[in-house]
Amino acid sequence: TVDEETSKRLSALCFKLFLPVLTFNNIRAIDFRSDFSPRLITSAFLGILALFTALLLILGSVVKDKEWLAACVHVGFRSNYIMLGIPLAQNMFGQEGVRIASMLIPVATIPFNFLTLFLFSVADSEQNTSVGALLKSTISKVVRNPLIIATVLGVIASLIHFTFPTFLETTLLNLGGVASTLCLVVLGTQISLEKEMDHARRVVLMSMTRLIFVPVVMLPIFVALGFRGPELGALFVLFASPCANSCAIMARQYNVKPQFTAQVVALTTLFSGLTAFVGIYLLRALRFF
Repeated sequence: TVDEETSKRLSALCFKLFLPVLTFNNIRAIDFRSDFSPRLITSAFLGILALFTALLLILGSVVKDKEWLAACVHVGFRSNYIMLGIPLAQNMFGQEGVRIASMLIPVATIPFNFLTLFLFSVADSEQNTSVGALLKSTISKVVRNPLIIATVLGVIASLIHFTFPTFLETTLLNLGGVASTLCLVVLGTQISLEKEMDHARRVVLMSMTRLIFVPVVMLPIFVALGFRGPELGALFVLFASPCANSCAIMARQYNVKPQFTAQVVALTTLFSGLTAFVGIYLLRALRFF
C-alpha cells in the first residue's frame, strides 16, 4: 500500500510536472493559423461558462457548506477532455475529428482551471468575502498554476512554430506520456471507501450529473445551434466525458474534499464507457454524426 505522505508527493509531482508537460505537448501541436473556427470555440467557451453558472446556482441553493459546494461544482462541470478528446475524436471521425477536437484543448484548459481556482478561492474565503477579494485570490492562484502556465506557453510555442532539439522533444513526449498512467495510480491512492461511505449518495449524484444530466441538457442546445459531425463530436466529448483525473490532483493540492473528488473521478471513469456508447449510438441513429 501507498502511505498518505507518498500519495501527496506523487500528486504534487503530477500537478507540477507531468500534467503541465502533457498539456503543453497537446497545445503546441495545434496549428492555430489553419485550425480555427470562431463559432465552435465561442460556443464551447460559452457552454462551459453557462454550465458552471447553472451548477453554482442550482447546487448553491441546496449545498450551504462552501467547501462542499466548491467540490460538487468542480466535479460537475470539469470533464476529461485533455486525455480523451483526441483519442475519441480520432476513433469517431479520423484525422478530421482530431483537427477539430484539437481546437478546443486551450478553450477547455483555461476556463476549466480558472473556474476551478475561483471555486477553491470560494472554499477558502471567509463568510462575507467580497467578489473583488475572491477574484484577487483567484488571479493569485492562476498566475502560479502550472497547468495554466503550460497552456500559455503551449499557445506561444504553437503560434511561433517553435521546435525543440530532438533530445528535448523526446524527453517532453516521454514525460507527457507518463501523465495518464501516473494520474490513475495517484487516483487509486486517494480513494478511501471507509472514510467516504457517509457521502456515497453525494458521490453517486454528482457522478450521474457529470455523465448523464450535463450531456442531456447541453448537447440538444448545440444540436439546435446547428452543430453536426466532427464539431458536434468534439462538443460531445467536452461535455459528456468523465470527470477529469486532474480534478483529483488539484483537489489534493488545494485540500478541497480530495477523497470525495477522487471517488467521483473513479466512478465516472468506470461508467463512462457505457454512457459514451449510448450517447454516440443515439447521435448516430438521429444522423447528427
